[in-house]
Amino acid sequence: SRITKKSIWELAYRVTPGAGGLFFAPFLARGEQGILWNPSLRGMISGLTLTHDGAKIARALLEGMCFEIRRCLELFEEETPLSSARLAGWMAEIPQQSQLLADILGRPVYAFRLSSASAVGAALLGGLIDSKKYFENTRAIVFRPSKHKVLYNALYAKYAAQFPAASATATPE
Repeated sequence: SRITKKSIWELAYRVTPGAGGLFFAPFLARGEQGILWNPSLRGMISGLTLTHDGAKIARALLEGMCFEIRRCLELFEEETPLSSARLAGWMAEIPQQSQLLADILGRPVYAFRLSSASAVGAALLGGLIDSKKYFENTRAIVFRPSKHKVLYNALYAKYAAQFPAASATATPE
């Protein structure tokens, strides 16, 4: 039979939730980009064994990015509960990633495919665009949490318990 070459990312979306017990803290561009705000943080993989391949590692990274988004949203929710999330950028372009985010957040994700998400976001935040009118006229693809929501709640609790401790042990350059 002929074997077709798949990208590691395509294969990652086929891996079962939880990536075979792997957790990947995605602090690859330093931790100051997340809610922990620690520039000494570095990316970490936990649970790695010889049974894990590149697809499982990539899946753990994708899940870790969504876990960090959830961590950020939980901080915002200390002020106001959120019933859904809006998504733009590369994640909104990939249906499997939008679904993964909905499952990990446990709420609907409205994915917007925008040519310049940063410019639109800045205009919305700056009040240059009426957000109500904009979102009424901009079509989103809605991703609702699937049956994996319950599993991801448990996995997120393990992730969140494990990786804040990493902030205390991170070493400066």
